[in-house]
Amino acid sequence: MTEDIVLYRADVRGLKRGAETGRMVAWWPEDREYTYATTNLEVARAFAVYAFGVPRDHERSVYRVDLDDPIVGDPEFWCDQNASFVMSHWGTVLEVVEENVTMTIDEAREVFSRYARWVDKSPVYDNDGYATVPPIWRNDNRFDNDEIRQQLRTLGTYPEPHAVLEFLNERFP
Repeated sequence: MTEDIVLYRADVRGLKRGAETGRMVAWWPEDREYTYATTNLEVARAFAVYAFGVPRDHERSVYRVDLDDPIVGDPEFWCDQNASFVMSHWGTVLEVVEENVTMTIDEAREVFSRYARWVDKSPVYDNDGYATVPPIWRNDNRFDNDEIRQQLRTLGTYPEPHAVLEFLNERFP
C-alpha cells in the first residue's frame, strides 16, 4: 500500500515505527476486525479527536501506516479526489505524523460532514452544516420536505446522522 495512507483509529498510546496497527470490529462486510485508514490528514486528525460520535480524551495521535492486502473501501464514507477511506485486517506503523491533535470537536464534525452520505449517496449536510432530508422521507409524498428541513434546522449544525434519523422518526413516523 502507498505510504500516503494515514491511520485514524488507534486505541493504544505511543505506537512506534514497526508496531501493528490497532483494529476494531466492523459490522460490514462481516463481523471481523479491521484497521481503518484515510488518505486525508485533516480527516485523520478529526478521527483522532472525535471517533465514531465520541470525543476522545486519550490517544489523539495520527500515524502513517502500511496496510496489508486485501485492502477494501470503507462503505461508511464517501470518497472523492481529496480523500479515500479504506480498511484492512492488519497494518504496520511507518511513522508518527502528529501526536496530541488539537482540533476541536466542532472542527472535526465539519471535516466529517464533507464525506457523510445517506444510503442514496446524497449529502447528509447542506453547505451551511444543517442536516438534509434523508431519502426515506424525501421520497415519501406524505411528508412536506420544507417542513422537515425547518425541523432539522432545530438540531443545529452537524448533528450526528443517527440523531437526525431518531429525531425524524419521532416527529414524522
